[in-house]
Amino acid sequence: MNNRIIEFRAWDKVRKVIRTMENPTYNVTGAEFKTKHFGDLQWFFSEFVGDYELMQFTGLLDKNGKEIYEGDIISNQYTDNYLVVFRDGGFKLTPEPQGEGFVGDCSEFNCMVREVIGNVYENPELLK
Repeated sequence: MNNRIIEFRAWDKVRKVIRTMENPTYNVTGAEFKTKHFGDLQWFFSEFVGDYELMQFTGLLDKNGKEIYEGDIISNQYTDNYLVVFRDGGFKLTPEPQGEGFVGDCSEFNCMVREVIGNVYENPELLK
């Protein structure tokens, strides 16, 4: 069996910061999202879920050992930048800020040789 770490972080739309989460739990409907530790706050935010954009960890690290999350922008050796998105049951790469126009899967081969240079929330200009 292949074990994969399930981790999330969130873009706080109100405060305009990335927040890390530890020990997240959620139900199958997605109506409730609970985390035991959200940054330095004890947090239950199912009623505030509209204030956050959740980003899932791909299970991969970039060439520098940095975790790659959905919403990250990664660059290759030719300075082409791609957005990591989750579509059709897997993590994909796209050059488009809206997450369209896939160029490939975010697999070990495609993503681990690249470098995380930002994310779509803090650095959208990297995709232009």
